[in-house]
Amino acid sequence: MAFSPNWKQYGSLLFATLLLNFWAFYNRFPIVFPDTATYIGSGFSGVAPADRPVFYGLFLRHISLSDSLYLPLLLQGFMLTYLLWLWVFYFGWKKHQRLQLLGLVFLLTFFTGASIQVSQLIPDVFASLLLLSAGLLVLAPALTRKHLVVTSLLFFFSLVTHNSHLLILWAIAILWAILGLLRWRPAGTPQTLRRWGLVLLLGLAAQVAIPTSSWLGGQGFRSSRAGHVFLMTRMVDWGIIDRYLEKACPEKGYRFCEYRDQIPKANFLWDYENSPLYKTGGWEANEAEYQAILKDILRQRQLRGPLILYALEDAWKQFFSLAIGDTTWNNPEQSIAHLSISLYYPALERSFLWSLQQRSLLEFTTLNLHHRYLIGGCLSVAVILLLSNLKINQTRQLLCFVLIGLLANAAVCGILSGVFDRYQCRVVFLIIIPLYLLFWQLPAVQLFISKLTADVKEL
Repeated sequence: MAFSPNWKQYGSLLFATLLLNFWAFYNRFPIVFPDTATYIGSGFSGVAPADRPVFYGLFLRHISLSDSLYLPLLLQGFMLTYLLWLWVFYFGWKKHQRLQLLGLVFLLTFFTGASIQVSQLIPDVFASLLLLSAGLLVLAPALTRKHLVVTSLLFFFSLVTHNSHLLILWAIAILWAILGLLRWRPAGTPQTLRRWGLVLLLGLAAQVAIPTSSWLGGQGFRSSRAGHVFLMTRMVDWGIIDRYLEKACPEKGYRFCEYRDQIPKANFLWDYENSPLYKTGGWEANEAEYQAILKDILRQRQLRGPLILYALEDAWKQFFSLAIGDTTWNNPEQSIAHLSISLYYPALERSFLWSLQQRSLLEFTTLNLHHRYLIGGCLSVAVILLLSNLKINQTRQLLCFVLIGLLANAAVCGILSGVFDRYQCRVVFLIIIPLYLLFWQLPAVQLFISKLTADVKEL
């Protein structure tokens, strides 16, 4: 598929974009999550929230033109379509590439959670855009200048939409380097090393851009003002805090000690009525104390072992937690999502309340069944191919990169935030793409498609 301008190319991209927005159109409104309210509010105020960057909020406000929330979804779908197109163009069969693209988008839309990621008003889809764009920058040496520039821009914007994305990038870089030293992955080229330099440079630029945006909003030069809260939540989840406070409380006058017997069994972070976090003043009031506790925990040898063990367990659990639908429950009237829509998009309130999501009519049983078997099968085939001696170097490189990305995503999210299906669901469908492109390069498949298209032309 040549990249000269013509209506067939644009038509394919447009159709694929609309297809990836299937669940938003089917729902009759973009899929909304409680976090959507935070992003919309930050976009209109221009102030970064305590626990995330402001960029996705600004994206929602300006791309929506403060009027239509479908516009950001269409752009999200187009960005994903565009990167899938580039993967087909540079890594797929050189013939019938429009057909390959449309087949891939159909598969991802109706058999995985890709369309859910595109159709919701949170930046989860940018995690997959991050991995796709990084894969192109590192593994596609023949990228034209135009594609290099556009891919770099998409990569950079994907990085700044969420703090976890930068951590995922650094984790990928470390894992890729380790596998290279151990010679467990296909060897790179000098061009690959130069591209890695570009990727890391863009990562450093994003690392500066996020705290700079916070500083410009009057929040100080910090990427996040909530790291201590999330880490403390993990200490509570793993029971580490109970072990620590048992010995520390008699010696140290932490305010936390007053409520050590009242810690909720679940939801330490969001239980506003019962959590010690809020009984002692909230996020900012506890920063100094929580940081002191966290540093002390890390210094204690008897706690480091269990801490590492629980972290590895949650990373592994997160890798296989990939069910679709945990961001699609209804947001009742007067919920934070409803109030945000009614405040900033009052003309859309009726559509929001009448959507299938808000009437609890979205159902993913069949999709989850297809999704689990497809992803499980692809992961198994990927491991077999990586361990085989088949001469499929390009596919092995792509599979290795995607698997590293999935592992990095699972480690960052599972360890630092908790095990939730939405975190892995947002990227796990990428494992299909290298295998799909390999399928199209099988001689039998190419012969069949060539004969089929020839017969169609004769008709």
